[in-house]
Amino acid sequence: MNAPLRPAPDLPVDYCLLSAIDASSPSSTSSSSCSSSASPLSSFPSAFPASVAPRALGRRREEAACTGRRGVLASERPSRKRDSTRYRPLGCEHGDLRAVKGVETHTQASEDEVVMSNERTMEWDHPPAVSSADYEEAVDDAPVLRSLAGRRGICAEDGNCLQRFCAWFSRMCCGVQPQYRERLLYLDGRTIPQYFPSNAIKNTKYNIFTFLPMVLLQQFKFFFNLFYLAVALAQLLPLLQVGPLFTYLAPLVFVQFVTIAKEAYDDYKRYVRDREMNEQGYKRLTPEGPKDVAAAQIEVGHIIQIEANQRVPADVIFLRTTDKSGSCFIRTDQLDGETDWKLRRAVHCTQRLSSPSDLCRASGWCHVEAPRQDIDEFMGKFVLTHAPSPSSPLTVFSGEDSSLVEGGETEGESRLEAGGLEGGRAKREKTEKKRGGDEEQLTVSTHDGRGSRDGEQPIVEGLTLDNVLWANTVVASGSVLGLAIYTGKETRATMNASQATMKVGQFDLEVNLMSKVLFGILALLAFVLVALRRLEGIWPIYFLRFVLLLSSIIPISLQVNLVMAKTLYSIFIMRDRKIKDTLVRTSTLPEELGRVDFLLSDKTGTLTQNEMCFKRLHIGRAMFAEEGLQELKTFLENHFLRSHAVSPSDNGPPAGRDRGREEIGGRRGEVAHAAVEAVRALSLCHNVTPVKEGDSQIIFQAASPDEVALVSFARDMGVKLVHRDEHCIRLEVPGGATLEYTVLTCFPFSSESKRMGIILREVATQKIFFFVKGAEAVMIPRLQPKGSHWLQEECDNFARQGLRTIVLAHKELDEAQYELFASRYAAARAAMTDRQARVRREIERLEEDLKLLGLTGVEDKLQNDVPATLEALRHAGVKVWMLTGDKVETATCIAVSAGLKARQHSLTILSSQDIRTPSQTQEALERFAMGPSESVLVVDGRVLGCALQHFPHYFVRVAAQAPAVVCCRCSPTQKAEVVRYVKKFTGRRACAVGDGGNDVSMIQAADVGIGIVGKEGRQASLAADFSITQFAHLRRLLLWHGRNSYQRSAKLAQFVIHRGLIIAFIQVIFSAIFYFIPLAIFQGWLQVGYATYYTMAPVFSLVLDVELPENVVFMFPELYQTLKNGRVLSVKTFFGWVWKSIYQAAVVMMGAIALFENSFMNIVSITFTALILAELLNVASEIQTWHPLMIASEICTVMIYIFSMFILRSYFDITFIMTLTFWAKVSAVTLVSWVPIQIFKAVKKTLQPPQHAKLASL
Repeated sequence: MNAPLRPAPDLPVDYCLLSAIDASSPSSTSSSSCSSSASPLSSFPSAFPASVAPRALGRRREEAACTGRRGVLASERPSRKRDSTRYRPLGCEHGDLRAVKGVETHTQASEDEVVMSNERTMEWDHPPAVSSADYEEAVDDAPVLRSLAGRRGICAEDGNCLQRFCAWFSRMCCGVQPQYRERLLYLDGRTIPQYFPSNAIKNTKYNIFTFLPMVLLQQFKFFFNLFYLAVALAQLLPLLQVGPLFTYLAPLVFVQFVTIAKEAYDDYKRYVRDREMNEQGYKRLTPEGPKDVAAAQIEVGHIIQIEANQRVPADVIFLRTTDKSGSCFIRTDQLDGETDWKLRRAVHCTQRLSSPSDLCRASGWCHVEAPRQDIDEFMGKFVLTHAPSPSSPLTVFSGEDSSLVEGGETEGESRLEAGGLEGGRAKREKTEKKRGGDEEQLTVSTHDGRGSRDGEQPIVEGLTLDNVLWANTVVASGSVLGLAIYTGKETRATMNASQATMKVGQFDLEVNLMSKVLFGILALLAFVLVALRRLEGIWPIYFLRFVLLLSSIIPISLQVNLVMAKTLYSIFIMRDRKIKDTLVRTSTLPEELGRVDFLLSDKTGTLTQNEMCFKRLHIGRAMFAEEGLQELKTFLENHFLRSHAVSPSDNGPPAGRDRGREEIGGRRGEVAHAAVEAVRALSLCHNVTPVKEGDSQIIFQAASPDEVALVSFARDMGVKLVHRDEHCIRLEVPGGATLEYTVLTCFPFSSESKRMGIILREVATQKIFFFVKGAEAVMIPRLQPKGSHWLQEECDNFARQGLRTIVLAHKELDEAQYELFASRYAAARAAMTDRQARVRREIERLEEDLKLLGLTGVEDKLQNDVPATLEALRHAGVKVWMLTGDKVETATCIAVSAGLKARQHSLTILSSQDIRTPSQTQEALERFAMGPSESVLVVDGRVLGCALQHFPHYFVRVAAQAPAVVCCRCSPTQKAEVVRYVKKFTGRRACAVGDGGNDVSMIQAADVGIGIVGKEGRQASLAADFSITQFAHLRRLLLWHGRNSYQRSAKLAQFVIHRGLIIAFIQVIFSAIFYFIPLAIFQGWLQVGYATYYTMAPVFSLVLDVELPENVVFMFPELYQTLKNGRVLSVKTFFGWVWKSIYQAAVVMMGAIALFENSFMNIVSITFTALILAELLNVASEIQTWHPLMIASEICTVMIYIFSMFILRSYFDITFIMTLTFWAKVSAVTLVSWVPIQIFKAVKKTLQPPQHAKLASL
């Protein structure tokens, strides 16, 4: 009979592993053995303190250590037979396993396997208490324990190299993802499991051994590189040899050399950046004193000191700071793109230690969740089991290293104090005492005193996002100590740094298609030449030889030319002073800027400035606009001055509040009272921090410009926010009095909740108030029906004026109500299971039956030149869709003021108030489709969601006919869906532009993503293909740079194709004249030089050409439509260049045959010279605006060619080329091949003038 194996007594349940021991085993009768989940026990170090090591794993042969994948010791393994055994967790003899949930049961496990549950969610109260001697004894008897923990915190893997290699191979080749695990960290540096990723940053793609093979492998994935390699290698076979090997190998080597050099340079720059980051110095806190450590050497469990303005090297738990308040600011712009500072709070129990050195003598542990990508959430638990007495402190830092000793200050501390973050320990302790059972809820007793010393009660604190500093953020103030919890590839920054999908432009796809057509032409010509030989003899060999002869049709240098051209366009864009600070992040897409059909834009911060200006305050009985603000200010002054006069003591203000209402009396008194309460709510319900700058000037720091606008308005009305920290808010009111409130709980704003709340205790009266503000959609259901009937109508009125609305509400709580909420909320925050849902439920329960205080309206002004830019884009044929999270009325107002709706346009609004079902949505779209064509479509979020879910194709088809579309109440997911459906169902190119983190998904989904650096940070800018500073820059970016980039690349690609076609057709004619013999007319250096040093510079200089002057382009934005239709590079233009190549090749070849003087060398001389001159004339005739470099490239090419004629005497007859006869014949052949084409172009231009000429004549 098989006996189930017990989990380790006193071991945290999450690390308990299920196993079984066969009844026949000698150990089956022994006492319970130890096991661990995800093989963490194997990662215990060889010497563990009593509070850390697992329970004695047994005496030799009596208590087997069973961890990882082994059920018993190797020496005691029973015979290999499988038995059906159900595994279940058992209670521990000495542990306190209180919350085991979701443990799976398993069957059919062998004695060599330990089956674990990967889906259970567990909690534990304290870590195991075992002597290290017992642990070492067990380790001696079970060497397998040392190698069980997976290195990256993942599932257990045996220690032998073969199995580790197999695990790595399965992840790399089979797509098996690492299974990240929770972890247990001790203050003395011990961790479970023990092995984690290195913290070294490595962004390089290659090393010294893999560089060349990997680069070549990537390059020869392209068909044409592989084709030219096959052509070159074919010259090693005598039957296929048509010329010297280097003739075909040299172009391939040249192209690959350019690519390899570029890759090497880019990877070296990445290596230099990595080295700089990895060598950044930090100090590690140890019992022996501070030790210098490089960022790459930081490990999980290290306690690291991070100074002000220093990068956080790993994800760390915030243990302590120099600031007495226990808080610090961090900058997160390199993580999430947001430029506003974030406030973080130290773990309370570690911040209260008398000195940083006490961390080395304290006992405690930290349980944190498994690594994941979400940077906005974190869950963990910190337990302090023993805190050293303040006597005989251990000096850890001294001299310059004493910045973290109690009482130390840093430069950043002054800024924190200026912002109000001063000592709040006493207030915090007072608050905790008033909360009653809160501390009891969070404090868990240990079992038999094993988890603490001298019967101390351990302190348990739940860890949230406020207690964590993510890697790559920067400490903006103070110095901090942090416990490293995630390193290297497990940090949030690295896990969110996944590479975006590589975007391939439409232009590149068209060029790729043309290359395939060229390959078809090559095969066809080779077959025709073989067929004209009547397929005699070994015709397949002749076919392959003709393929090799005509291989110049395939433009091997085309890709290199285009890559270099795109890089040059990017430089032009970034150096344009008229659109300063524009960045190109994806250099492969400049041509796509010239072919945009749909522009999908965010509103706030993109079309508008995201600078909020307070405009309206409505309190139900009255509304205060700009002209009535003086009256509101008078109400406030009278109220607070009267309050101060009545009771100058601390209790004066609240007493005067009611008295003031009585003295004013009547309706005016009610209005004054409501106005005072609304402004008080504005000054209290926020996350704004006042910070002193310069000469005691206070500025407001907040994550949202809306909050700054509201608090600034309250300040202008006389209610000034002078202090704000996590414990206290102080207001300075008219008359010089100060109102102080203790912050009990704060619920920050989130895009999901669309509201924020705060619970405050008024110090003077000890009354407790709960203030809430948010969007009307979420606030109205939470308000008392009485007194809020006017709210919806006024929200609509504000929105029609283009104002953003925020609803204010509050309720007063008695002590019993608050104590009940505080206990439930504390329990929810400390929970390790379903924490977020439990916290949300408690908050929603508190938010019931709120009293409405007022409605605010703030204005977000349009950016400069937005109407002019939208008008230019409309004339250019670009349809603009505005995707916003605002309500229909606000979005419609902005659309009108921005010029999205022109004067001749009407509005069609599809609102969820009138449309509730999919059938109604479809009927509304059908009515719109049959209505006037000049109507702007406005859709709210619910109707949009219904349309995208049930009939996205029909919706996009109908909406695409409208001159403009406004989508309101859009979520980030809906924005991305709209972009994807527009691309999919219209087949046109879509450009998305936004400025915030909620715009990233649509920017990445678009063909071209443009980010605006704005008030909401740089997240959109970092994720975009192009980054600009204001919306008006789009006009120049698309109409000027987009136009030039597309036209230049189109002309460059066609010239490179033409260059290969003309020499191939010359070869065809030559072979046909000489009885279809596969003999090359141009060999050796002539063939190599034709595509490189003879013609490359003039052809590439076309990237400097400008077709039209800048003023003409902006005067006639309609010219942009020609580019959108793809007329510059199309099937028509492609075959036009093919016929041009055939004509010029025939003239050059036939003219040389007719004029040669009985010498094959003369034929080559005349043909090749005429070919080079014809190509130079072709380039010159295509240039619209000459640049000095263009002239230089033409002259230098002629000089290089003449010089090479004297060097390559085996190809040129020097005597013949020095005669006038030679140059006369060459000139005649060249002019006959070039002049008729120019005459044809001039006639066509006269009969069919270009569009800009037509527009100029109007």
